[in-house]
Amino acid sequence: MKELTIIYNSFGPLTEVRMEGQPLKVHSAEQVFVEAHCQDPVFSWLGEFVKDILKKYRTALRLSFSGTADDCESFKSLVQDISSHLGDGEVMLGDVKAEMPDPLTTLDSIYKKGKEGPFKEIFNDDQVLQAYKDATSREFEVSFIAAMSSGKSTLMNALLGHNLMPSAAEACTATIVRITDTDSMKGQPFMAVRYDRTGKPIDANPIEVTKEKLTDWNKDKNIPLVKIKGDVPTIAETSSAQYVFQDTPGPNNARDDSHEEMTKKAISERLSMVVYVMTPNTFQGKDNDGIFKHVCREIKKASENARNRFIFVLNKIDEVKTKEESVDSLYKKACEYLESNGIVRPVVIPVCARGALLMRLDRYDKAYFDGNDDDLDELATFRSKFSRPAWNMYSLCKDVLSSSVQVRYEKMLAEASLRSEKDELALLQTGIPLLEMILQEYLYRYALPTKVGDALTCFGRVFDEANKDAVLKELLSGEQEKVRAFAKALNDGEATKERLEKGQQIIEKIRSARYEPSQFSVKELMALSTHYESELDAVVRRLGRGKISPSSANQKGDEARADLDELVADMKDKLTEVLSQEQETKIGALVSEYNKALADSLGSMDVPLRKLQTSILTINAEDIVSTAKREAKGRIKHVRYERHWYTLWCYRHEEVSYEDVVDMEDMARSVRDEMVAYGRKSVEAFKKNVEQSFVDNQKKIVNRMEELQVRLFETAKKIEGAARSHECCIRECKALQENLDWCDSFRQELSGILKRS
Repeated sequence: MKELTIIYNSFGPLTEVRMEGQPLKVHSAEQVFVEAHCQDPVFSWLGEFVKDILKKYRTALRLSFSGTADDCESFKSLVQDISSHLGDGEVMLGDVKAEMPDPLTTLDSIYKKGKEGPFKEIFNDDQVLQAYKDATSREFEVSFIAAMSSGKSTLMNALLGHNLMPSAAEACTATIVRITDTDSMKGQPFMAVRYDRTGKPIDANPIEVTKEKLTDWNKDKNIPLVKIKGDVPTIAETSSAQYVFQDTPGPNNARDDSHEEMTKKAISERLSMVVYVMTPNTFQGKDNDGIFKHVCREIKKASENARNRFIFVLNKIDEVKTKEESVDSLYKKACEYLESNGIVRPVVIPVCARGALLMRLDRYDKAYFDGNDDDLDELATFRSKFSRPAWNMYSLCKDVLSSSVQVRYEKMLAEASLRSEKDELALLQTGIPLLEMILQEYLYRYALPTKVGDALTCFGRVFDEANKDAVLKELLSGEQEKVRAFAKALNDGEATKERLEKGQQIIEKIRSARYEPSQFSVKELMALSTHYESELDAVVRRLGRGKISPSSANQKGDEARADLDELVADMKDKLTEVLSQEQETKIGALVSEYNKALADSLGSMDVPLRKLQTSILTINAEDIVSTAKREAKGRIKHVRYERHWYTLWCYRHEEVSYEDVVDMEDMARSVRDEMVAYGRKSVEAFKKNVEQSFVDNQKKIVNRMEELQVRLFETAKKIEGAARSHECCIRECKALQENLDWCDSFRQELSGILKRS
């Protein structure tokens, strides 16, 4: 029997495999296989790898593993599955160790060290600081989206373990509510700060919040946002993650376009979870159309891992009348509906949020039931129903869950059954604890690794600076006479003046450049305009002609509104996409122009001098482009889209009576005129956005160039000082080597996060 050890780090792209304690031989077939799959999760290829090893060595294998706690559970399940397929004795489970350190905490300690090291100016740069802060934020956002009457507020309350969010019967969600889990507030009430339309806090100090207060605030149009902090007893806060639950307006509840934009931003944010709440009665309704189709578009263009952040919750599953339709068939219908909209293998979790909420209130807030016998009776009914195996929501969705979640959930079910804890078993079978496990798995398996990757990209400028120091050390390590000649050439008054003048000419050329739309954006806008006009004509044709009753007109108006909402959403999405690509094209062109002009200006210089100046002055386009795109994404604003056109009624006189009728021709004309004007305004807003982004980033590039000009002058003086004597040169080389050694150590520490020792 041979031992195969997998050392797996889900936070990075590297998987180490050892045979009998030794790394696989370089260039061996096994090593080539591992390297070919190192970017993929080990669980997707380990089975095939084990089969190949068994064929080659013709001996049983003992599989050992080290990774995160979740990965360890997945590994155990995977080995069990492999063993069942290969037969007894072929594969057995070895040592499984959960020993993965917290990467964000490690990164913080590395970053603090960097702020005191030789490259501290870069680490303390405002732009780098902000990028690092964004990348390592502990907040993990979960956005809840639903059509009206889907039980979204009840679902959130079930997750919170408190009856805090107003239900749809009391008030629709028109105010954005963000709830941050704060374990340090255990035993304390939830505290809130309200914000006005300018984004400024209304409350000088946090105030205690209740469901009744939230209901009143929700009616106040001057309170668009409420931020709440409090302990969510069902979720453990960690050093890496702090959950933020965000309640977003439904498609028909938003007060204004800013709310709609916030909802769509939550859907598009690549690291946030999206919990889309449906019910057996609403998942195919018109109320879902606009925002649901936006969700579908995001899922289709996302990578496989990114798709895992979209969870569909089928709520109110307990309201199904089993004599008319089985729970199983209804669940299949929901999955088929999602698949018919292009969502492959959707993760659909059936839940009973109301039952779970009452069970958790009985655990965390018993005072809720004082004098409330109806809810106590309802609690007893739910416990009785969900104690039965037939109402175990897990059995419906098991096939779409990861092996890790399956193992953990089945273990919890088994333990509750063994201890005869019927109340705990009933809660588990409502599906709410299962949803929490899925959220946690996404956080640790996908969101945190992505955050680590984002944080590592913040240090690119450090390595650029180290490259400059390496070039400088190479120059100073030569013969003393050559160093003096080099220093003289670099510090020659006329030559220096000429270099600075050439640099200034490049800067002025970039500064005076004016934005001209690229052929790409012109072509895309023309295609978008043609598509928009065509789709708009189709909507108008469906409205029809003639005079019809108000009720019929309202029905046609509702259908047209849904179509126009989708058309508007498509236009906004496309304009945003074009803006992002235009940003990249134009900023990249400016940077390329600068780098080309720099190369031309250095053409007459000798190789060492040109090499040094290039290492100092070349601008990294990727950093500027990524920053610009991130800022542009946060700044995009679309024109407002009003929706009152379909209530335009006119009246026709009859001989003996009066009848209210709607002239559909007038209505269609009004719709078309308004929507054509809207389309034009949207395109104009796009043009202003992209032109402003060009100006903003033009300034950034010029500022960076001027900064580099100063650094070139400082480097020239440093070389002049080093050339005065051999001892000065040795001291400078030693200082540069210390910088390079520090950078090597820094690089190794970063690598340690991605690959374990």
